[in-house]
Amino acid sequence: MGGDDGPKKIKVVDRRWFTDDGQPREGLGDANATPVDTGPVKGSEAVSGPGPEPSPSSPADKEGEAPPVQDRPTPKARKLPTEITMLHLIDFLAQQAVILLSGAHGVTKDPEQARLFIDFLGVLDAATRGNLTAEEAGLLSDVLFQLRTLYVQSSQ
Repeated sequence: MGGDDGPKKIKVVDRRWFTDDGQPREGLGDANATPVDTGPVKGSEAVSGPGPEPSPSSPADKEGEAPPVQDRPTPKARKLPTEITMLHLIDFLAQQAVILLSGAHGVTKDPEQARLFIDFLGVLDAATRGNLTAEEAGLLSDVLFQLRTLYVQSSQ
């Protein structure tokens, strides 16, 4: 085997929205948490090629400046589901409520607006009772319990 270049440094960032005791975490929009390129892994090929390299006279060479937009690699497009299911709807409404309860993604905390999404899920639960699969009913029940608990905690 070839020579070992020593251990690679990896930065681990906890991106969970809540602490172990269920409190919303602060600083989720941390601009300092950037992915670290540790180089290619032995025995594997790169998934995607490197982005375009800036020219020697490029503004990206100036310290603290980002390269122009046209020189940045484009992010991969997310693959959207071909069919929207009840699970997708529950997930969407729950995500909106969590963002409003925690103030994540630069959104101002607004428990009353979050309550609207929680109430939407409650209406969905009442209107579909007995017509959901076990997985859908279980998810909806769990999500409602967790969101209602977070709402009560945030309004105290």
